[in-house]
Amino acid sequence: MTPQPAQPSRSLLGVQTPTHLLLPADVAYHDDEELFALAAMVRLNLMEWQRDFLTNLTARRVLEDGSTKWAAPYAGLELSRQNGKSAVDEIVVLAALFVFRFPLTLFTAHRDRAAMEMFRRIERLIKSSRRLSREVATWRRANGQTAIELVTGERVMFMTRTAEGARSLSPQLVIVDEAQNATFEEMNALLPAIAAQTEEGDPLVLYTGSAGDRRSEVLGALVDRSTRELERRARGEEPLDTRFLMARWAADLDVDDPGAAETMAKTNPALGKLISLEYLQQQFLALNGPIDPRNFAQEHLGVGDYPRDESEEWVIPRSKVEAAIDNDSQPIGPVVFSVEIAWDRQSASICAAGRRADGRKHVELVAQAPGTMWAVEWLASRCAKWPNLGVVIDPGSETKSLIPALKDRNVTLHSLKTADLGAAWGLFFDGFMVDEPTLRILDEPRFIAQFADAQTRLISGATTWKRAGGSDRSALLAATWAAYFLDIAAPPPKPAAPSRTAPLKAVAPAATQHRSAPNFRSINF
Repeated sequence: MTPQPAQPSRSLLGVQTPTHLLLPADVAYHDDEELFALAAMVRLNLMEWQRDFLTNLTARRVLEDGSTKWAAPYAGLELSRQNGKSAVDEIVVLAALFVFRFPLTLFTAHRDRAAMEMFRRIERLIKSSRRLSREVATWRRANGQTAIELVTGERVMFMTRTAEGARSLSPQLVIVDEAQNATFEEMNALLPAIAAQTEEGDPLVLYTGSAGDRRSEVLGALVDRSTRELERRARGEEPLDTRFLMARWAADLDVDDPGAAETMAKTNPALGKLISLEYLQQQFLALNGPIDPRNFAQEHLGVGDYPRDESEEWVIPRSKVEAAIDNDSQPIGPVVFSVEIAWDRQSASICAAGRRADGRKHVELVAQAPGTMWAVEWLASRCAKWPNLGVVIDPGSETKSLIPALKDRNVTLHSLKTADLGAAWGLFFDGFMVDEPTLRILDEPRFIAQFADAQTRLISGATTWKRAGGSDRSALLAATWAAYFLDIAAPPPKPAAPSRTAPLKAVAPAATQHRSAPNFRSINF
């Protein structure tokens, strides 16, 4: 979708409901009333979204013996900066001390100054209430330790995450602030500290942060975990990950215009309260949003670019992709072309699909280059000299900008409908998953790399490729559309019925009639 400048709207307010919300199961009640009373005591005016998240965070489930535990012992909150995330951390820390009376709480940050800043904020809030201040025994700021301890023994420690973590401690609550900077090495040192609490106790881990990048391995894993469970539930399947809470405010750049005021509102719940629309509009321009929206989308729309777990299987398993590689493959008749522009409009890819002599589909990346308009001339010249069935385009994508120029060059176009996107993905996926793949591809590194990094999304209840975010997937999308339309325009030949008099071996497949067709690569793709 081509980014458009946001339209001014002084009355536009941030949407308080997360764009992605995964709730735990078996919730009996919410232990939130005292948290809200505590917030009022220290004069923290909570926004609706903050109250909702704290309510969900304090959800309790009842065990068979009548005791209760957290419904979601692991919870995550991801939203852009300046939207009030720190207020949630503050209330949770205060509640750990004065409501839930945890013996030990760990607030962990990426840097010393962040941990010290949270200490100062908590100190200021406590000192704003004479009742709370009287309960504090020690404010510790020396010898590398920053902590608050109550006269009744409860304490909270503010620390920087390291590879050594909290190996000698046993906290009941761990807050991982700026989770986009957390590493697995740090978590491996930190989380075992709660192990001693899991059987008899009731520990809680809270991750809070903003959209991450390729280094955000911990937050990326949490986002992936919640996304998979939400998709599972959206398909009507039985919930599997039932002890996890995740709230995210994140745009979907497959459908959301990053420059639209409505997109800014749905991803910034503090819009109109802490953040002005004018500020976001200026940031959109300052971060070069109209040309390349990635930086703005990550910083202000919650669009992360997370690393892929190397142990995680590809969407189409790698073994199935490799089984479909045939470097001698070529089509024998007319081909279907498809063109896709990368979501950031930095490049374009063209793929072709055609029938082989054995009736299987040949799918190939035939052109990929920076820019976009070069694809018009490329397609016009190849369509003029190579037998083809036209060019398939998704008019709901960035590629729609090429349609007028392609029509001017008399290129035959076929437009996909929304329902086609899921059907095309399913057909493409199934073609790899059978014992003998029904399509063949070449060992083209640029193409294979897109299989490795691909992600999916749901559209109208069907699975298809995720277009936006992360690396370029334009070749994979173009290949999927071309292969799909080939089945519509040139379905696989049906075997000829054997003659009642002629022996079976005398009957040749219909596809062999085209063996004299020119070589696919003779056009110099």
